[in-house]
Amino acid sequence: MNIRESTSRLVMSALLAALTFLATDLLHIATPLGYMHLGDTFVLLSGFLLGPLYGGLAAGLGSLLADLVSGYSVYAPGTFVIKFAMAAGVSRLLPLFLRFRKTEKAAAVIAGTIAELFMVICYFFYDILILTLFSGSTPAAAAAATAAVLPFRAMQGISGCVLACVLWPLLRRARGAVRQE
Repeated sequence: MNIRESTSRLVMSALLAALTFLATDLLHIATPLGYMHLGDTFVLLSGFLLGPLYGGLAAGLGSLLADLVSGYSVYAPGTFVIKFAMAAGVSRLLPLFLRFRKTEKAAAVIAGTIAELFMVICYFFYDILILTLFSGSTPAAAAAATAAVLPFRAMQGISGCVLACVLWPLLRRARGAVRQE
């Protein structure tokens, strides 16, 4: 990778981290545990456009900063790991599904859906851990409280996946046009 490519990748990573932060922090709706947001759109786009390392870092850092600024610092470590893994995973799954699907959109929808399902499951267990450690709840009570949030997390995942799959082809084409100049 030459200096121009690495600079471009670094700038794109910073841009996607900032967009992840903004879509998470500015466009969120409070739920009983945490908040629902559109940041997953940019988490998935980070993975689609930047690959596992740079995409994971952009997604993880942007999401972590949103938790810190929004007053959900107890979630920040888990958020970094979960969002990093989502972007890294989707970047690995997309080429795999591209081999088996006729359209790029179908491959992106499948990869994004798996990443969002991963997010819902990880936050389910992370919420149980947080509630058990910091509120004195029993694991059973924490699981019951966390189950009530599952529909909100699923809606967040669905909206993030849909928006990312709509924006990805447009951004990929725009990025290709910039590279050719």
